[in-house]
Amino acid sequence: MASWRDLLGYFRDYRRLAILSITATCVFELLDLVFPYVIGQILNVLSNQPVDSFLLAIASIIHRQTGIPNGPGLMLGLLVGIVFVTGIGRA
Repeated sequence: MASWRDLLGYFRDYRRLAILSITATCVFELLDLVFPYVIGQILNVLSNQPVDSFLLAIASIIHRQTGIPNGPGLMLGLLVGIVFVTGIGRA
């Protein structure tokens, strides 16, 4: 009768492929979480509610680097850009 060690030995050649597959699945699951989050942040901007602090930090970095006025327009542009980048993986 085969032991667990023998059973796992049969799949040793596929270990790298399994790790790659699990990693890719995790990345796609995270992208699926980003899209609704960004849509919620867009609704916050449109309703004059505060957005998360790290998005404000990213917007201020963009403002310093490009000189684009820091306001709702910049925040909407940033969020729509994130939707566009995450939406490419869904197509």
